[in-house]
Amino acid sequence: MAKEALRRGKHVWVEKPLTATVRQSEELIELAEAQKKVLMVDHTFIYSGAVRKIRDLIQELRAEKRTILMTTHYIEEAERLCDRVAIIDAGKIVAIGSPRELQDRSADQSAIEVKLTQPLRDSTLPQWTEAIRSVVSNDRRQITVYSKRPARTLVDFVKWIDLQGLELDDIHLSRPTLEDVFIELTGKKLRD
Repeated sequence: MAKEALRRGKHVWVEKPLTATVRQSEELIELAEAQKKVLMVDHTFIYSGAVRKIRDLIQELRAEKRTILMTTHYIEEAERLCDRVAIIDAGKIVAIGSPRELQDRSADQSAIEVKLTQPLRDSTLPQWTEAIRSVVSNDRRQITVYSKRPARTLVDFVKWIDLQGLELDDIHLSRPTLEDVFIELTGKKLRD
């Protein structure tokens, strides 16, 4: 009945939440594929076998500029699927913004980790643009630079490595995740 009303362009309110059964998860997919303008998904009740289909559907609906309100404890899904995220603690919104905006506000800085093919000769490291601190490993083959603006720092860092005549073995950039931000803001792990 709800599916038919949606197909006719009517707004439908589903009174019972769609819980963790295959049939109901499939029903959610069919409802969303209809011409509804707003989709509300409580990700915590989605049957695990339907998660991939629903994830794909959400990405399609985003591409169509449709509105999706999703509640989830799966922060990786929120980071991947959402344009805006609200972090809620004890019923209060403690932060709101795009995943990138929330990550950029984090006190945890991004880390640029460089592995060298030979040990670093000189122990003096320069102060790179936007760098907060630098750490050299005991074997002097790895340098980690922490930065609030890693793209800016990375350019200076790589130029310096080249000027020193050092050869890169590996380079890795890591940013704070939404989970890091959540823990920082609430003091709780996601499963607490």
